[in-house]
Amino acid sequence: MPLASQKGSGTFTGTEGTVTYTQPNVAGDGLLAVAYCETTSSTAPVLSISDSAGNTYLPLTSASVLSSSGAHDLLEGWYVASCLGGTNAVTVQVTNISSPVLFILAALEYAAAFAKLDASAEGASANGSNIKLSLQVSAANELVLIAGSLESINGSLSVDSSTPGFMIEAGGEFISGYPPVTVPAMVVDDRLSSGAGTQAAQMDFQNPDGGSCMIAAALAFATPLGTQGQPQPLPPPLSIAWQKGRLNLAGIPGFFDVTDGCMQGGQPCADDLLLKLSHNAKFAAVRSKLIYMGFYADGNTVPTPVDPDDGYTYSREECQFVYNLFSNRSPAPGFVPGQAGPPAQSNSQPGTLYNWPGAFDVNDATGLVSCRGSYWQNGQEIPSNDGILKVYAVCTRLSLNSSN
Repeated sequence: MPLASQKGSGTFTGTEGTVTYTQPNVAGDGLLAVAYCETTSSTAPVLSISDSAGNTYLPLTSASVLSSSGAHDLLEGWYVASCLGGTNAVTVQVTNISSPVLFILAALEYAAAFAKLDASAEGASANGSNIKLSLQVSAANELVLIAGSLESINGSLSVDSSTPGFMIEAGGEFISGYPPVTVPAMVVDDRLSSGAGTQAAQMDFQNPDGGSCMIAAALAFATPLGTQGQPQPLPPPLSIAWQKGRLNLAGIPGFFDVTDGCMQGGQPCADDLLLKLSHNAKFAAVRSKLIYMGFYADGNTVPTPVDPDDGYTYSREECQFVYNLFSNRSPAPGFVPGQAGPPAQSNSQPGTLYNWPGAFDVNDATGLVSCRGSYWQNGQEIPSNDGILKVYAVCTRLSLNSSN
């Protein structure tokens, strides 16, 4: 585990296992735990996890298999987004099987908090055959964690060095990460993603004869790995640089669901928490907007707005459109949809206005503009698509409008 700041592991027989970190956890670090449970029961095991520090563990993913020996095996992972500081012991228990089982437990600490679980995958084989998983990773420098397990039946199997027992794909090439291991075994490895896209991993065994499981997960860091607990320059405060009546931010702020417990008395105020609060303050300042979109006519499409304050591009789901009726006539030649200034008007009126405004609309789901009206000429109603609208977008980030 080259990326973990500290790790602990152990093998246990019974219905629970405990691993103690050798050093106190640093407040605000991210924690991971992976457990392999090999049973002699046909009942699928159920695991629970806790630690002496009182952290809240969230699930990564799990894989289970009824192996060729007729027993259930389980491989499961958990994470703590931002841990409490101090000494800590991690305990995993089987809650539904009374007979002794074999545990292998690994506990890992990373010098950065986790912002979110980005992706996960899992797989299993009843006879220990090869497993390959793929993760759709959203960005570079996410933690890609892979864990695999192989059941002991004969107790003498090992991974052949010429056929790596564990490989992770980086930059399109598989990198072998493990020497031969003797079963029963749980292997755990990590990498930083090189960018957005598919991250693949596979586990190969030589002449296996037991059940095998594999899990994979990608977690985004809240701050760069290795910076937690070190003095870091905070992002610039809200830049009140009023230019043309706009609030100019250096970057697009995100939103973090900071729990109230992080800000109770006696809790350390780490740099990670300050960064999240700074992002949330900026996010609140720009979340709701009324953005001018320009002038449009029938058949035009209003694009998704771009926030002038920080360059954020809104999705259709985050917008609803409102408009003012500017003219009952079509725009004159030279009109550009979305132009900021009022367009010249054509001489397109064939008669007296009859049904106007008729049905004017900007579709919130697509941005399509429609103008429907009519004129009265020579005793007849003449349908028309004449009309010019002055359009505004009502935007709320991370929302969902009624049309979507």
